[in-house]
Amino acid sequence: MLISKSINLSEIMLLCYNRFMEDRYTFQACVDASFNGKPGELRNALPCFSTIEEALSHTYTKILIRNGTYREKLTITLPDVHLEGTDCTKTIIVFDDCHNTSGKNGVPIGTSGSATCTIQSPNFSATNITFANDFDYPRHARSQSGDVKKQSGLQAVALRTIAESDRTYFSFCRFIGWQDTLLLDAGSALLHKCTIAGHIDYIFGSSNAVFSQCNIISRKPPEPNEGIICAPSTWNSNKFGFLFDHCILAKENASIKSNSVWLGRPWHPQGDPERNPSACFVACLMDNHIKKDGWTLMHSRAKNGIKTTWYPWDARLSEFGTSGPGAAAANKSRMILSPHQSDEWNINAVLAPWDIFKDYRIQ
Repeated sequence: MLISKSINLSEIMLLCYNRFMEDRYTFQACVDASFNGKPGELRNALPCFSTIEEALSHTYTKILIRNGTYREKLTITLPDVHLEGTDCTKTIIVFDDCHNTSGKNGVPIGTSGSATCTIQSPNFSATNITFANDFDYPRHARSQSGDVKKQSGLQAVALRTIAESDRTYFSFCRFIGWQDTLLLDAGSALLHKCTIAGHIDYIFGSSNAVFSQCNIISRKPPEPNEGIICAPSTWNSNKFGFLFDHCILAKENASIKSNSVWLGRPWHPQGDPERNPSACFVACLMDNHIKKDGWTLMHSRAKNGIKTTWYPWDARLSEFGTSGPGAAAANKSRMILSPHQSDEWNINAVLAPWDIFKDYRIQ
């Protein structure tokens, strides 16, 4: 069963990490927020820059980022980029755009356009970095209705993968936001021992993604509305979507009420019938904020104006071997897999054809 396979993943991660550590001093460039010299000037034998964008513009792909807050809006177009921070709580890439932010043409940039960091190319990896969007969601939510269904334009993405992004890997990273924190919408992605925090649909998209031993943190909004962890939009042609393996589903603080956060809901962008949302929580520890019914419905509006309601029992939303106060017995909207069914949800299957056990690019 998959529960035992997580041990194998930890072993391979340790092997790959040790392999990377031997090579860690082959960084091509360094970024330091306190650097005030000429861009590219050598510091400790490395070309140094004050911004990440500058280092990338010089086509460096293996970059050491020293502690600091980097208020930058990044788009990664180079393949094989690796960013390594010094400390994930002190190496922070942040911006504050949201769906309603006006673009150069005066039109809102939209949810995707709000991302602090956008990955467009394959083989991107990052270690020890916080990707954040610090748009003031609480303040703007207070100015609207407390009903989450009536709030609009508050989506603010910390990181997204799109276009040719594939085989994306994060280790010991944090993704911090409120609504729509992490958009994985292309190729495959692996997140190992990362933290993802938010309030509504804060892990979403169509990627095949594995969250291994991650902390999934639900934040408390200013109004007492319900939280939602994930909103997969998996294509019909993909057998798997999001796998949460041995994760901890926790509350940001004790003030978050019990039975107040959904595991997720099925997202069909613009009512697209070619989607069949897929997600599975395996051997995860769930605090009491998780709702006993697990999954909830989602509405969509197609380009022609037609509204559709999508129900969780018509999607591929499930769990196996979960524990803690938030775990519950099977019901109409909470599918519990059999041991045989759960065996199909293994890391290699979800990420195929990417074989992480042979890819020593990851650390």
